[in-house]
Amino acid sequence: MAAAHPPAAIDLSQCGEALVWSVEAITHLHTHHILGSLTGALSRIPHQTLYTGVPLLLAREEVVCCVAKGYARITATSLSHYAPATPDEMVAFAALVDEEGQQAHAKMQEKKRNRSGARGGGRGREERRAGATGSRGEAGGGERTEDVDVAGGAGGLFDSSDTPPVAARLNSSSVSSAPTPTATIASPTPRDPTQPTPTFAYTPAQSSSLPWYHPPTTPTPARALWNYLFPSLSIAPTTDVDSDATPHHHDEKMYDQARATLRAMVVFRDLHGQGYYMTPGDRFGGEWLVYYGSPVAFHSHYITTILPGVPRGTGTTAPHVNSTTPTTTPLTLPKQPLMDLAASCRVGTAVKKMRLLCSTSAGYDVRDWDEAMLLVGRACGVDELVAWMEERWMGDRRRDVEFWSVEWTGWS
Repeated sequence: MAAAHPPAAIDLSQCGEALVWSVEAITHLHTHHILGSLTGALSRIPHQTLYTGVPLLLAREEVVCCVAKGYARITATSLSHYAPATPDEMVAFAALVDEEGQQAHAKMQEKKRNRSGARGGGRGREERRAGATGSRGEAGGGERTEDVDVAGGAGGLFDSSDTPPVAARLNSSSVSSAPTPTATIASPTPRDPTQPTPTFAYTPAQSSSLPWYHPPTTPTPARALWNYLFPSLSIAPTTDVDSDATPHHHDEKMYDQARATLRAMVVFRDLHGQGYYMTPGDRFGGEWLVYYGSPVAFHSHYITTILPGVPRGTGTTAPHVNSTTPTTTPLTLPKQPLMDLAASCRVGTAVKKMRLLCSTSAGYDVRDWDEAMLLVGRACGVDELVAWMEERWMGDRRRDVEFWSVEWTGWS
């Protein structure tokens, strides 16, 4: 049995994005249906956008899913780089860049020699085949050569003042007794030791290889993940960790923005749990494109549109939706303008996809947000915060997601 792959490291950068820099980690996430978006330019062809490389940019939904299922761990590496670097570290970095550049140049030269050898061998086979054909014509084709010569004489069809007759050209190629040339591969010219060593420009893809990188010794606080997931309900670092006061936000719009993000997380988690692959669906007017298999081999089948779901019977006497008691209360699909619904469905049908309307009531109660912010304010860890979110919002028994697939068939 193969050894389990260690969790991938997700870097919460200072620019507010979740990045994965290791190629091995990206491959590991892909096996778990986490695709992300490659955003880095290729070093050999940096001025194009068709093909991209590391780092891998993850969405908020993918980050929470990876941490909850143990595929990845959060690392805030902004404190791992000491600035400025010491002179010794700069000298070590220059030596590393030079060595890697020389190795890259040597590999490129080896590839060129292999390609030259393959092309040379092909020409040699063709020339040997042509020589064998010519020797057979010399042995038994003299009579035919004379006939062609007569046909191509003066006034003939192939007479030309600029080029010799066809028979003469055939005669010269078939009767010639010159030896058949053979392909030879030139040996590489020895390098002059007085000249500088040829090298390529090399840029390390992972910051962990830099001499001034120091791995973090303390776990990433949950506040870093919370502020990344829900910036509208961000918690300042100066919050008193010993205080029991709830960091309450009075503006209802802040809660609405956080609820929209949470709904996307819950829907993504539910679709991912069913084995689907997902990529961003911005260009088709949706949150995600849903695939039955890897996008390398499959076309997307659904375009998701996430709608806010309101439980039926909400009010002063309604049960708490996110309570610990499982509930099967059906959701109410929010009213959508007919023109918006028709437009979104027609876009999906035009690109041979089906519009998937998703709804959930996760995060409907304000009390849950206040409890979560109180937990973060007490300086809990990332794993503790994600476990709380699993228990209250995104766990297998807590997700109340409903789907409606809509396809445009015309006016009736």
